[in-house]
Amino acid sequence: MSAALIPRLGRDRRGAVFVELAVGMAVLVPMLLMGVELGRFALIQQKLERLATTVADLNTRADVTTAGQVDAIFAAVPHVMEPFSFVGGAVVVTGVTATSGGIAQVAWQRRGGTGTAPSRVGTVGNPAALPAGLTVAPNESVVVAEVFYDYQPFLLSLVDGQWLYDRAILRPRLSDQPIVQ
Repeated sequence: MSAALIPRLGRDRRGAVFVELAVGMAVLVPMLLMGVELGRFALIQQKLERLATTVADLNTRADVTTAGQVDAIFAAVPHVMEPFSFVGGAVVVTGVTATSGGIAQVAWQRRGGTGTAPSRVGTVGNPAALPAGLTVAPNESVVVAEVFYDYQPFLLSLVDGQWLYDRAILRPRLSDQPIVQ
């Protein structure tokens, strides 16, 4: 290498744009991917909220709810979640009534989907775990729809997969005691 070559290489600016582009892309591409993943996560959360509300609403419309009606509602779940897959997710519908002593108790429960997450409300015949401040008067009831979704990142695995949860609690419209028969 000649002594004149080193100063000449220091003054040569050809290719500087490519170096700047490479450095910029190393920052911009991960930011773009995280933005897409964050948007997807927010959309799934909104879909789960809408799903819980829809399932609870449909189960409170009749004076008597049959197991067949609940199963038909479960059949609509994948359509509500479109364009996202609900494989591995679960929907749990629980009827809660209050005893004459005013204790909220799980009267019935139905499960749909392929997920195995346990209900956070409780099991049939046991006291119901309801939010603080929600009271069920004796001989009244509420319907709780819980949605569990196995969220897996699509583009980036910076965040591990996790179970997302949402619920909706509604009072029946036409009767005090919706019963699954």
